Amino acid sequence: DAVYIGLFFPHWGHFLVDLITRLWALPRLEWDRQDFVVAFLGDQELSGNYLRFFELLGVEKDRLVRITEPTRFRKVYIPAQAFKSCEWYTEEHLEMLNYVTDAALRSKQMYPELQKAEKVYFTRRSFSKALDSEFGEEYFEEFWIQNGFQRLAPEQMDLEEQIIIWNHAKQIVCINGTIPLNVIFCKGQKPSLIVLNKTSIVHENPYLLLEMR
Repeated sequence: DAVYIGLFFPHWGHFLVDLITRLWALPRLEWDRQDFVVAFLGDQELSGNYLRFFELLGVEKDRLVRITEPTRFRKVYIPAQAFKSCEWYTEEHLEMLNYVTDAALRSKQMYPELQKAEKVYFTRRSFSKALDSEFGEEYFEEFWIQNGFQRLAPEQMDLEEQIIIWNHAKQIVCINGTIPLNVIFCKGQKPSLIVLNKTSIVHENPYLLLEMR
């Protein structure tokens, strides 16, 4: 049997707001008793933090099947969409995110230093695309560092590390874009979040996610 979850492509922001809307069903399956696979379309296999997201949901790598040709299964289940970007969300979607967050926080004893990081500035300057198209962040970065903030780069952190930060830091500052979307992992302590706009264009995605939390 297969659970079909739709399309995958490696963009963390789109992953969080567009590509995980049917995953609420996965932690409800009895993986040790039932012969399920998770089927998806896309040009790339899941790896890195994308794969880790599924592992935290209880889905091992060998259960993930990228469809590259016509494929037949005994049964195909397609979960209903539980979230629509900038419009609505369901309790099922929130429960799925809580499941991932709880699984990540169970490993927090492995990262004692991260639990002490109270003031964090998440930089985009380790993101290759930003290096080619965005300018001037180094001045903002230096300002926050001088005011006692620790500089961290999401691209250099695993998913558990990022979730621990979002649940333990008292203040987080970042440039608008993908980074503030990680607020969906906030479950315990709610940090004071400052989001700096990089253009005059309003990025609406974070607002519904903030409402969720």
